Amino acid sequence: MNRRLIETTHPSYQAWSYASLIQDYNENAQNEDMALYPCAYLHNYLHQGEQDPLTDPIYDYYIKQAPVFIKGQAKQLRDFIKRYIKVGDNIEKLNETNNKSRLVAGYCWNWVKEGKNNPDHYDIVLPEFNFEISWNHGNSETWAINEYSIREAGCIHTCQGLEFDYVGVIIGDDMRVENGVVVTDFTKRAKTDSSLKGIKKMMKEEPDKAVKLADELIRNTYRTLMTRGQKGCFVYCTDPSLAFYLKERYTNSSMTYEQNEFFKPWSGVAEERGEY
Repeated sequence: MNRRLIETTHPSYQAWSYASLIQDYNENAQNEDMALYPCAYLHNYLHQGEQDPLTDPIYDYYIKQAPVFIKGQAKQLRDFIKRYIKVGDNIEKLNETNNKSRLVAGYCWNWVKEGKNNPDHYDIVLPEFNFEISWNHGNSETWAINEYSIREAGCIHTCQGLEFDYVGVIIGDDMRVENGVVVTDFTKRAKTDSSLKGIKKMMKEEPDKAVKLADELIRNTYRTLMTRGQKGCFVYCTDPSLAFYLKERYTNSSMTYEQNEFFKPWSGVAEERGEY
């Protein structure tokens, strides 16, 4: 804190003690026979080498009860979670908690004004999954707070600048993988997409500039959509190759970080009450 070391409780002990408190005093945990598997995740903590106080033997008991994961160990954390959680909640279920989950999609489906307020009207259809959803029903200003909006898809124009707990993103045909490389295709965008207005004319006059501009816009669109969820993001790709590519990249995202000038090795532990 403020580039100074302070005494604090070990994160594994914190997680373990909180889980114990829930088991002892939470009625639902007792009546429904819930199994709790605590862990700690220090997303910005760098490994300190052999003298790392985080893994000091004095904490072995609590680390076994609640494993601790640090920066670069996202894959290990996922493996730990997957060991105990086999099926997760869908986006609608998550939204029931506080109405802060939404579905969004790339602008690859036309925004049809006719019948927009008809509940049986669907803009985005994925027949292989029996999935049908419409763009938000003419309620762009209240889409982020209306409870029934979870059954409507938002686009870049309705969700830009907003934040949710969870977001489900549908990546359309304007992005795919070819020969192991992610490419974009502005010709797959909806005709009602005004953000690429004039791109066809530019393609005839300055093709290189047009391709570069469209590529940046499409990539930025999905970057924006996929960063709306503060707690989690679900992704579906119409292109199977892109889905495989993203899953592979995500699975192999574990990294090893070096020490830096802020995180320097030190051998003291809080229980020794020394000056750090």
